[in-house]
Amino acid sequence: MDSTGHINAEGGAYAGLDRYVARKRVVADLEEQGLLGAIKDHTKQRGPLRPLQDVVEPRLSTQWFIRFSRWPTRR
Repeated sequence: MDSTGHINAEGGAYAGLDRYVARKRVVADLEEQGLLGAIKDHTKQRGPLRPLQDVVEPRLSTQWFIRFSRWPTRR
């Protein structure tokens, strides 16, 4: 998925589609092939300071890490 919520070129037949349209097509394709077991809603509790009106999508992104030669000791 790209930063605008559309399926990127890696999405094969769903490339270029909006995430909501793609999701419906994926579900329809799985049902058609008899491969869909169940659909369940998942909710995650959010803090009251940041109300979101949109779906939060998991998305892979570049990560970075810092390597320590030695962990600092507590005194």
